[in-house]
Amino acid sequence: MKTFAQINEYHTSPDKIDKLVHPGKLDAKRLAQLKGDYSAYKDIDFDSFLNKPFPKNSSTETFNELKLLMSLGQFRTQWEDEMVMYDTKVIKPFKDYCDAYGIEVDFTRIKHLMTQTNPILLALKKKYNRPRPVVLAKNLGLSMTFFPLTTSKTPSYPSGHATQGYLVALLVADELPLEHRKNVLKTGLRIGESRQIAGAHYPSDTKFGLELANEFYRLSKMDSLGEPELKLESLEESLEYINQDETEFGIDVVADIDKQIGSISGEVSSDERTGKKTNSKKVGVQILLKSNERTKFVNLANSIVKSDSDLTLVDPTESRIMKDFAFIHKGLDKKIYVTTRPDTKRGGGAKADPNELMCAALCTMSSIPTIETLEDLDALILKVKGVIDSAKVIGYTNLEVDAMENDYDNLVKAVSAAEAIPSKYLGADKVYLTGKAWSDDVKQFQVTKYGMKDFNASDFIIKKGSTYCGISLKKKKSSNSGDPTLINKGFNTLLDGPKFDTVRDELDDASYTFYSGVIKTAQRFQQLRPKLAVDNDGNPWISKALDKKLGEKAKNLNSTNWKKFVNGLPNELINYQLKKKRSLFKPMADVIEDNADLFADTLIKLILKTELKELQEVNFDFALVTGVGRILKSGIVIEKGDYNDVDTMTTKLDELFQSGKPTMKLDSRKTQAFDKNSTAAMLHMILSVGSNPVCDVTLRYKGSFSSAPSFLATFSKEFKDSLK
Repeated sequence: MKTFAQINEYHTSPDKIDKLVHPGKLDAKRLAQLKGDYSAYKDIDFDSFLNKPFPKNSSTETFNELKLLMSLGQFRTQWEDEMVMYDTKVIKPFKDYCDAYGIEVDFTRIKHLMTQTNPILLALKKKYNRPRPVVLAKNLGLSMTFFPLTTSKTPSYPSGHATQGYLVALLVADELPLEHRKNVLKTGLRIGESRQIAGAHYPSDTKFGLELANEFYRLSKMDSLGEPELKLESLEESLEYINQDETEFGIDVVADIDKQIGSISGEVSSDERTGKKTNSKKVGVQILLKSNERTKFVNLANSIVKSDSDLTLVDPTESRIMKDFAFIHKGLDKKIYVTTRPDTKRGGGAKADPNELMCAALCTMSSIPTIETLEDLDALILKVKGVIDSAKVIGYTNLEVDAMENDYDNLVKAVSAAEAIPSKYLGADKVYLTGKAWSDDVKQFQVTKYGMKDFNASDFIIKKGSTYCGISLKKKKSSNSGDPTLINKGFNTLLDGPKFDTVRDELDDASYTFYSGVIKTAQRFQQLRPKLAVDNDGNPWISKALDKKLGEKAKNLNSTNWKKFVNGLPNELINYQLKKKRSLFKPMADVIEDNADLFADTLIKLILKTELKELQEVNFDFALVTGVGRILKSGIVIEKGDYNDVDTMTTKLDELFQSGKPTMKLDSRKTQAFDKNSTAAMLHMILSVGSNPVCDVTLRYKGSFSSAPSFLATFSKEFKDSLK
């Protein structure tokens, strides 16, 4: 075959070729379609699609497209039945598929949405007026055949069949169980491909058609009033891998799965054991769970993996099939293998967490014993119980004492924390636990600020001589584990005082607007499509009793009662809506950024407890302490704990304040709830002083959606390093 340059030289000039258009005009049928209804897509940004020209007729790209179409002609025999059916019956293959599996789909609605694309498609075809491939090939002197179709009499660009075929596929896939989605979308793509094999469309026609299909699909999900769309997907998609450390990414993905299992909470970290750690074939991750929850967790995790298009389930080790799970992420060339491990509590687990009691008792000892074996731990437990019997520890419960038996995991963390506490506080006269109640001996240190009765977050208070030290105790398995949360503060409770009056009013209005939209649209959707409007257990989104109270067209809904109706909706439905463009998190983000100084100043004081420095005047110090340790089959691991007292933190902050004021901003490195392709209903923020990051902050719901979401914070890596 001659090159395109040779063809241009011997047959016609590029200018003349580029002026070649589709011969003929739209017939009466097409003109009627051009004037048809397109109300479902009235909000389309039509101008943006008027500026997407096809490759010039004289371009090498078009020549290569023609060569490809000529080579595809060899497949027409095997594609003939499909080409004939797709030509005039775009919806039929989808109906046939659903009938074969006995699945009921609302094809009347889907056909209506498909038909409304006609005016827009024909307007674009008329505007671009691209000649069909066979017409251009003939003018170039190329010998190109085509398969006779009855619907190839309009301009070529864009491909209407590619558009409508894939749009229908997307709409049908929404109504089918997830295991059918891949097959249905493949059929949608084959409709566009069949037009290329027939020689009726260039690949660039198809590409433009698929782009339009995705936009039509997006618009089809928007309610006519612009309220949240309600095509429910109960499972979030996995994280995207973007050239980060494989083990860290594996931990993030497993943590994301863990977040979706609300009834069980585990602790995710890298698996560093021999034979389990990351290698050339796998990423090793472990999650620590209560012994009696491991099988349930694996079953739920497998279900999530199966339903996520980015993940592919693979078999774990045969002997561990009920305790481990494994999968491949689309962005990795190796599997992520997840080992569930017991949290080492014996006899089914303790009824209370004895970590604080253990650490408090250790602080009464003048030195912390060296621990190397389980026998050492058994001896230490007996010693701790002796301390408790001596009445040096105040405020414990019998449940905590009982829970200490064989709880080696909590004990090694307590040892790590106690070793981190300065020796000047060891050998304490007494230690007061505050969880149950504040003893009268230390009640003078109980501080109320920012709406928090226990602004002094000490889990226990050490008394040595006339000196006191409050310890806010945290724990984690290893230095590779995620840091424990420093604060869990309700959004609205942070808005305390008159300076936040305007902010509260704005957010109240935004909450009502968002949730009333969800409720109204859910009610209408349930009336129109009751078989789809069900939760994960098959129950209607809105119960009959609640629907009756709501009234026709939600007439009884108002700004004072919306919360009781929200509480009646399934969590997965609201979570889905919170991850959309019109998410309530958007006005929340706007309010935070508009009032960044106010939020940042308050959060700094809440997280770092800097105002507790005032208590030093009455011989009271305060520190954040984290114990790090775990029990492995290979032995005991006690890592160095973290100790950060209020003096160290305020001194560092004073240095940072020289560079600027506290501020809050959205973390541009992370996807926010209202961003496209969001996978989690939360905001990610950075709390900084000047240009120095101090805390990573998230805002997310932790309980009822009628309540406000909560701020959760951990120290930034930069600030942690500066404290060392």
